[in-house]
Amino acid sequence: MTTKNPNRVSSHKQTTANVYFVPASVQYATDRDVFALQAILTHRTYGFLSRFNKYDVVGVKSCETSPMQTLRYAHAFAHLLKKQGQSAFLCGTSNRHINTRHNGIVQAQKALDNGDGHEAIPFMALDGIYGEHEISRKTHRHLDRQVYLAGELPNLDGLISVCCVAPSDDMAFGGSIVNLGQGLASKKGKIHQRTTCCPQVHVQKCYACRRCVRECPSHAITIVDGHVSIDARKCIKCGKCVEIAHYGGITYDWNATDEHYNNVVAKHAKDALSVLDHKVVCVNIVMSGDDQKKTFAGAMVSRDPVAVDAATLDFCETHEHLLHESVRCGRRLVNAAQSAGVGNVEYRTETVAY
Repeated sequence: MTTKNPNRVSSHKQTTANVYFVPASVQYATDRDVFALQAILTHRTYGFLSRFNKYDVVGVKSCETSPMQTLRYAHAFAHLLKKQGQSAFLCGTSNRHINTRHNGIVQAQKALDNGDGHEAIPFMALDGIYGEHEISRKTHRHLDRQVYLAGELPNLDGLISVCCVAPSDDMAFGGSIVNLGQGLASKKGKIHQRTTCCPQVHVQKCYACRRCVRECPSHAITIVDGHVSIDARKCIKCGKCVEIAHYGGITYDWNATDEHYNNVVAKHAKDALSVLDHKVVCVNIVMSGDDQKKTFAGAMVSRDPVAVDAATLDFCETHEHLLHESVRCGRRLVNAAQSAGVGNVEYRTETVAY
């Protein structure tokens, strides 16, 4: 069955991507959804894992927005890779939220510490608050701007992106594009996505300890009139001074517009795919229900992050799994990613029965 996306952006190079849909079924136990997704990934007709060679190092990346809800699937996919001879790693990044419930690294480590009934799977922290390594790539269209990706990313030979799409108070849509573009960005990359200005100094909270002056890699900080001053022309928005400053002496103004965020995330996603040689499988899992009890509502699987997100948004809009504003936010991100060359919004769906 072919589904044409009415919200697509036209492109002369556009082709139709394949998206495989796994519907929810009340006839089977809860773990049946995991079994069905494993079967799709290993089925040679679909060839999702065929590009992974034996002994390849393959990461299984949980989503940024709901890391705990995707860990069950991530563990299952990692064990599947191990059976095929690959070296599988759970991997993730930490975002800049104080609330550790939204921190992929913290939650994955808790799951490993608790056991959770799973055989141990190694964990690779790609970057984030705990990471100092990154790789930078010049974007093709804007030579004055750079994309900053997790420094450990080139160590992977491939990636399975696992996202959980569920109702949330946050209007943002966290699908495969976000998981690749924001999730695989370095600390500096995340900052560039969320702000367009250098950090702000709060004079009344600055004690002129000079730690930020010594640690600034671009020498953009000096002492002026008894407190620090940041030269916007030299600042590279690395976030080092914000981490060093205690009591909120230096903070960021997260002033990025939706348009800026979407465009920069899309560029990061494109280069992340390039680093991984496009050896990426995207799994979007749609959940329904409230925070206390979420149930499996369906899943989309594809090699194309734009197509799988477009298909997920169409499904969620039809079945009212997301708020209308969340869907609209997702549409804008999908169109920005298509324009950046990340993938195609034109897709063909095939329902996989189990």
